[in-house]
Amino acid sequence: MKQLFKSMGVSLATGCAFMVGITIASIALDSVNGGWQDEKIHVNLPEGVTIEEHQRRSGDKFLVEGVIRNATEHDWQSIYVEVTIFAGDAKMNDCDAGIKGVEANSTRQFRIQCFGVSGSGLPGNVRYEVVASHGFRAAGT
Repeated sequence: MKQLFKSMGVSLATGCAFMVGITIASIALDSVNGGWQDEKIHVNLPEGVTIEEHQRRSGDKFLVEGVIRNATEHDWQSIYVEVTIFAGDAKMNDCDAGIKGVEANSTRQFRIQCFGVSGSGLPGNVRYEVVASHGFRAAGT
């Protein structure tokens, strides 16, 4: 029984020493890298980010393709493009997709498929709107 308690004590001490070592290594690595790299700034309706062109593709699925322009000096980690579908004045559905890695002063293509809305057999008064709804960029940029 004494041997069991002694083994448990050694295991506990070894585990605690291991955790202290991992914590010290993590703090040292963080100070060398200059802080957390994944800190982000969230921006609603990012100014200077626009939808240049878009069109709905015909077919069985409600699919919108287009081009987004980043006319800012910021590199965006991701920008979300939102499609809102209307029948007359009534909102039928909305969907979005994130476009990752949008560099400063550049354009990127996007493709959004809206689930829950068929691409065919829709009434004639269906329309949609596309907007760059929000985005994330690295802190300090």
